[in-house]
Amino acid sequence: MNIPKPDNNKHRKSETPRHEQAMEPYRVSRGKPEHFGTTLDAEGANFTLFSRHATAVELLLYRTADSAEPFQIIPLNPAENRSFFFWHIHVEGLPAGIHYTWRVQGPDDTATTGHRFNAKKELVSPAAKAVTDWVWDRKRASDPDDAARTSMRAVVTDEQFNFFGLEIEL
Repeated sequence: MNIPKPDNNKHRKSETPRHEQAMEPYRVSRGKPEHFGTTLDAEGANFTLFSRHATAVELLLYRTADSAEPFQIIPLNPAENRSFFFWHIHVEGLPAGIHYTWRVQGPDDTATTGHRFNAKKELVSPAAKAVTDWVWDRKRASDPDDAARTSMRAVVTDEQFNFFGLEIEL
């Protein structure tokens, strides 16, 4: 079988992608609680996180796996971005390839409730389809007083991407 090689320049744009330019923050909307994790659609990306006991949630967006700082931090409003125990938000125009973490606040009283939230720590999405450990440092990540950005990071993925450039008919 002869598999054609993909033309890598076919879909390449001449301008710099939006997420690599200096820019205004991405616009956000309420999002949907369905589809746990991150779902890319024609308008951007929907993020959903389950946390029954969280009192505040932030989504941190990074341009690359090794970015020192997030280019946008999005606080979720519990009145608008929480449905039952699901926190959700839609980021308009966000492309695949953006890296992200969550920061979650809540009770920190393991002796009484067994909960241990640490607002200093960034968390990888438990439903991430792709992750990177480029900046992960196990020792620093496990130190409750260290607020460095050393967690693993999730990556927004496009599930429709055809890695081989093949047209497949079903």
